[in-house]
Amino acid sequence: GSLGWEKEAPFDRIIVTAAAPAVPPPLAEQLAEGGLMAVPIGEHWSQVLKLFRKHNGQLTAEDIAACTFVPLIGRYGQR
Repeated sequence: GSLGWEKEAPFDRIIVTAAAPAVPPPLAEQLAEGGLMAVPIGEHWSQVLKLFRKHNGQLTAEDIAACTFVPLIGRYGQR
């Protein structure tokens, strides 16, 4: 899950339903310009749901709410 789905990219919207320590770089790359991505960011039991927007190739983040999701696994997931 942390690698996305490169063959079908770019995506206008991405929803990550497991907590990551940071935005997985492949997902940031696969998000279309002007796209939105929701990702719970943080450690195992303490995360913040963040909404990322891609503008001029850069992501900006807005904190939405404190949350607790299962850990993201895979190359860019929790260790």
